[in-house]
Amino acid sequence: MARKRACAYCGAEATTRDHLPPRALFPQPIPNGVELVTVPSCARCNGSASDDDKYFAAILSSSSRAQERTEGLSVWNRLLTGARQHPEEKGLWRGILRNIRPSEVYSPGGIIVGVLPAHTGYSERFRRVLQRIVRGFFFKLRRRRLPDDFVVVVNESPSEVFWNENHDLAADLARNGCFCPMKGVFRLWSTAEAERPDVTLWYMEFLESKAFLCLTAPRDEWDEALYL
Repeated sequence: MARKRACAYCGAEATTRDHLPPRALFPQPIPNGVELVTVPSCARCNGSASDDDKYFAAILSSSSRAQERTEGLSVWNRLLTGARQHPEEKGLWRGILRNIRPSEVYSPGGIIVGVLPAHTGYSERFRRVLQRIVRGFFFKLRRRRLPDDFVVVVNESPSEVFWNENHDLAADLARNGCFCPMKGVFRLWSTAEAERPDVTLWYMEFLESKAFLCLTAPRDEWDEALYL
C-alpha cells in the first residue's frame, strides 16, 4: 500500500495518476476499448509535465511520416487548433517551430525526391518526456521506483547494422512481447539483465514514425549527456 501511494518519479505522496504514454499522443476522444496505463504521481511531477507532453506530441506528430496516418494527423490537427485558441501557448509553439525545418528526402538510390518538414534536433524538454515514460513503465513493472543512482539514457533507434550485430538483444526484446495500447500510436518492447534486473532496455515507437532506444543504468557507468 505504501508503494501505491508513492509517486513513481520522486517518491513523494501520490495524489493523482500519470498516463503512459502521455494522453497528448492519442487522438481525442480516445476510442472505446483503449485502456491507458497509469502510475501514481504527486501533483508537482504530474502538473509540471503537461507542457512537456504537449511539446513532445507536437514534435512527433509534425513530421510528414506521422501525418501519413490518421492517428498522427489527428494529433497534429488537435494540437494546432488548441494553439490557435490559446494565445498563451505562443512561447511553447515558438520552441516547437524552431525544431522543424525543410529537409531533403532521398530515394534508396540517393536521389533527392523532394523536401518535407523534419526535426533538426531534440531538446532537453523532449528528452525529459522519454525519460519519464521509461521511469513510469519501470515503476509499473517493478512496483518500485528506479534507483536514485540510476539514469535513463535515450537515443534514436539504432541502425539496421546495430540490430544485425545484436541478434540476442533483438530476440530478448521480441521474446517479452509488445505492449500496444492503440495501433498507430505507441508500441513498446523491453528487456532486462538477468544479473542486474534494474539495468533495462526499452524500445519505443511513436505514431509509427519515430523510434527510440532507452537504457536504465547506474550513473557511474553511463554519461547521459553523451546521448540524444
